Order: sequence, then structure tokens, then C-alpha cells
Amino acid sequence: MKRALHVVLVIILAFCGAAGLMVIYPRPVAAATSYYVNDNSIAGDVYCSAIGDNANSGTSPSAPKLTIQAIINGYTLGTGDVVYIDTGAYGESISITTADEGATLQGAGPGKSTINGTTSSCIYMNQVSGMTITGFTITCGVGYPFEVGGFVRNYGGGIGLRYSTSTITNCIISGNSTIFGGGIYSKSSTLTITNCTVTGNTGTVNVGGIYTVDGTSTITNCIIWGNSGSEVYNSGGTNTVTYCDVQGGYTGTGNINQDPLFVGGGDYHLQSEAGHWTSTSLGDRHSDEPVYRCR
Repeated sequence: MKRALHVVLVIILAFCGAAGLMVIYPRPVAAATSYYVNDNSIAGDVYCSAIGDNANSGTSPSAPKLTIQAIINGYTLGTGDVVYIDTGAYGESISITTADEGATLQGAGPGKSTINGTTSSCIYMNQVSGMTITGFTITCGVGYPFEVGGFVRNYGGGIGLRYSTSTITNCIISGNSTIFGGGIYSKSSTLTITNCTVTGNTGTVNVGGIYTVDGTSTITNCIIWGNSGSEVYNSGGTNTVTYCDVQGGYTGTGNINQDPLFVGGGDYHLQSEAGHWTSTSLGDRHSDEPVYRCR
């Protein structure tokens, strides 16, 4: 009997004393149904062969939708479905509710597929089960209006969840701002965060990084650094943080408190004696000052 062996190549950036940072250029996964989204350009595209248009079906690489929300509104996503979002900047605040469960939103990689949330959370999930978000830069979100304790305020600048289960992998969550949970706010939810960088987010009252309320967040192999207020905080919930670099430190196996020395200027690769790959090309290596001797 023959067995198919699927090998997924994972490229990990690492720095001394910590496990890897994030996957770059993800390989498409097998999908029950595939959907496609593209911006107004095919430059640098990974998944699509045409520019996006919401008049398109969004069900083939040659007929992608222009916006992510158009796919969510136009179809009922189910377990195993994958929405491939190609290289580009998407100025939209995405709302996912009960009808869409078990699907994956897959970008072309952080620094390639960017969600600019400007008017709300970049991604908001309410009573959603099993949604996976992978391969994005998530930025410019200002939070979704939640009612908490009888008060309606904006929470979750980058990503906001209520009564949901979700996995977030291989994302950069940066430059978001709201009252609580500038990067991520999770209310009564089960959240898994892996191989992500959460940095430069603002909680104008508190918790610029990741805020868990009455739920469970499992955070592994992430950098959480340079957010205002608390980096990782829970209120009536549980955070399990392992093998992460958290500014100020955080209790958990393998965690460190060490400046990651980002390249800077919006590039969140890490500097090392060997240099770093640029955000746009795996074939272009830049040299750095000798800061970490990484192998």
C-alpha cells in the first residue's frame, strides 16, 4: 500500500536562547474548497493569476475577489476550506460570525499580505469555532465595540474574539491601538498563538499586547515586545506562555526577556552576525552589526 508523504518546508528565523520566530512564504495546504482574494496588482503574487474584483466568483486563481469580506459574506465557509489572500494591502476590518467555522484565512506571508483595519479590529470573531489565521501583517486596527461590565468600549485593535476558538500563526501584529488589548483581545474564548510577533501595539488604558478575559490563551514561540502597558495579561482567564521572548519576562518554560533587536523600520527580522533576509526576497541577504551569534 502506498502512502503519500507530505512535507511542508518551514523556514524559521531563530535567535540565541529562544526557539524560532515565524514561518515565511507558506505553502498552500489541501483545502475542501479553495477561495481566492487579490488586490489590484499581480506583482509578487503567490496564489492568483489575475487582479481582484468583487464581481468575480473568488473560486479560482484566475477569478479572485478584491476583498476578504466579500468571500466571507458571499459563501458559508466550512471545515477545511481555505481562503488564499495574495500579496497586497487590504484596507478592511474583517468580521467573522457563527456561519463560518473551521476555515483558514491564509496570507502570502507577513510583510506580503497586510490587513489594515483602520475603522475597527483588523479581524473580529464572534461565536466562531476553529478559525485559523496565518501569514499576515495585521496593523492599523482600532478595536471592536465590546460590551464589558455594562460599558461599551473598543477592544482588540489587531484581533478581537468573543466566545470563539481560533488559531493564529505566522503573523506580525503591530501598530494597532485601542483601549484594552491593542494587539489581541480574547473574551471567553480558546485561543492558540504560535510563531507570531506582537510588537508596537497600544492599549490606551492598559495591555498593549495580548489580553485574555475569562478564557484560555496558549502562546508558543512568539516575540511579544515593545507594546504599551502590559505585554501579556489575563483577567479571570489563563495564559500559558512557553518558549517566548516577552519584554519584562513571563513565567513559563523556555521564556526569555531579551531585546530581539529587530532590523527596524517596520522590518521585524532579527539582526545577527550572519545577517538577515530582507522582507521581500529570500535571495537578498543584508549584513548586520555583530549582535547575536546564531547558528
